[in-house]
Amino acid sequence: LMLIVFMAMQLFPLVTPVLSFLKALLLPLSLSFLFTYLLHPLVEGLHEHGLPRSLSVLLVFLALLVTLGLVLMFGVPLLIEQVQHAMTVLPQQITEIEKMIIQIQTQARALPSPIRVHINEWSTQAGVLGAKALDQIEVLA
Repeated sequence: LMLIVFMAMQLFPLVTPVLSFLKALLLPLSLSFLFTYLLHPLVEGLHEHGLPRSLSVLLVFLALLVTLGLVLMFGVPLLIEQVQHAMTVLPQQITEIEKMIIQIQTQARALPSPIRVHINEWSTQAGVLGAKALDQIEVLA
């Protein structure tokens, strides 16, 4: 068993380029199989109604491209609007959360010492996580 593990570790650098090539090849192939599986019944239905197969494929892909274009045309502005709204609302919500944390901390001061220490650690971690989340949202906007 140790010999097999040793040989695998020695051969791994030689196999790594092949694995990266297969990984790069796997996504497009998977997507093509998925599209074929999903769109084949539409093509067959159009072909059974008398359209040539090539025209059926062309119509299905044209409909897919038009649908994708419409989703992008209407979806992207909506997404931008939502992100802009979030950027205006988030600072207010963060200040509200900070007020709640301060209120919890004042109430926690009446608790025994070990519990108070844990609550202080949790509130510090929550502040750090909130700051990181806001930074990531700002990067996206």
